[in-house]
Amino acid sequence: MPQFKSSRILTPQYDEFISSYISKVITNEKGKLKAVIYKTPLPVLKIFKNMENPKDVFAKERFYTHLHSEEEIRRISEALKYNKEIGSTAVKALIGFGAFAFAFETEDGLVLKITEGEHFPYGRKPADFDLPVIKSGKISPNDRLYYYLEEKVRQDNLEDAEIVKLIQYIQSKGYSMRDYLKDFAEPDAPHAEIKQKQFGRASDGKIYLIDPGCAYLQTEEKTGFFKRVLEKIRNR
Repeated sequence: MPQFKSSRILTPQYDEFISSYISKVITNEKGKLKAVIYKTPLPVLKIFKNMENPKDVFAKERFYTHLHSEEEIRRISEALKYNKEIGSTAVKALIGFGAFAFAFETEDGLVLKITEGEHFPYGRKPADFDLPVIKSGKISPNDRLYYYLEEKVRQDNLEDAEIVKLIQYIQSKGYSMRDYLKDFAEPDAPHAEIKQKQFGRASDGKIYLIDPGCAYLQTEEKTGFFKRVLEKIRNR
């Protein structure tokens, strides 16, 4: 494991660290983490092993204290050790993360998502409005960690009118939408803004929903809720 020290220099949109493997850390206008660019492509397992390192100040500040504990990072590392194909996938940047997922850009320009639980809510099947998945599966048989390999989409050329049209199409299929507006606004709020990062334009020119968790069927949500309750009862 590489040894490194981190020192912090803050500028409005760049959060720079002197590190043996991180080249640049990009934040948005609110200071939230947007991307981490690596100096050279590294196996995704190595990225998580580096985050485990107690000397990694960056990981502690950005992950452990906000969304992911050291135990979670360690568990992902162990799973990736088991799955050598995914663990050895070379990635050049972390381009997104949330409470249940990490998204990396691979060396060959695809997106590798590592998720806690299935990417599609309540086990729903992918729909024609979802970004097509190239390859997916469980990382290890005894864990709830999954991987998804997808095309990297463009998000710098989206128009709200196009996204609204897609949202209306999704709703016409019987799905409800959530987490697609900024600041958790209600759809009928006068100043509601679309969260464009949940959508993207693929190489076929179409706009897709890239976070499947935004679209769900009411029946799926109820079924998923009861499944979770029953699972808790069984584990008592």
